[in-house]
Amino acid sequence: KIPVIRFHNIIGSLSIFKNDSWLKNFISTWINKVNTAQKIATQCLAEAQVNFAMENYDQILGLLSGLDYDTVDQKIRARSLELIAFYTDENTKHDLFFNAAHNYKRLLKRHKSHISEKLYKANYNFIHLLEKLVKSDYKNLDVNLTQYDFLLHRSWCIGQVKLKKSK
Repeated sequence: KIPVIRFHNIIGSLSIFKNDSWLKNFISTWINKVNTAQKIATQCLAEAQVNFAMENYDQILGLLSGLDYDTVDQKIRARSLELIAFYTDENTKHDLFFNAAHNYKRLLKRHKSHISEKLYKANYNFIHLLEKLVKSDYKNLDVNLTQYDFLLHRSWCIGQVKLKKSK
C-alpha cells in the first residue's frame, strides 16, 4: 500500500508535466492501492490538487466540502487549496475568504506539535501573504516575497503578486 502523504506528493509532482485527464486516470487507477480509510476524501483531495495545478480553481471547493481525512497533512493540504479557491473566486466576498483563513490558522495552531516547524511556517506565511493580497484591494500592495523563508505554493504566490502589482 502507498502511504497517503506519498500519494499526494506523487500527484503534486506529476501535475507539473502531465495533463488533467492523464492525472485523473492515474488517480482512479491507483486510489485502491493507497493506505487510507477515507478513500473518497483522498481521491477528492488528489483531484483538487490536479485542479489547482491546471488552474481550475472553481472546481476545488466542490471537491473538498464536507470530507473527513486520515491525516493532519491532508487536512492542511485541503485548507490551503480551499483558501486558494476562495482567493481566486471573483464572486466570493472577502469575509468568506477571511473566515476560511481564520479557520486554517486555527487548524495549524491546533496541530502545531504534530507537524514540522517548516511546514507550519510555510502554511502560516502562505495565509499571511494571501491576506495581504486581499487587503491590497483597498490599499497599496507592499509585499516582499524574500521575507518568507518558507512559503507554500511559492511559484503560484509569485504569480499572484505579479498579477496584483500589474493592476
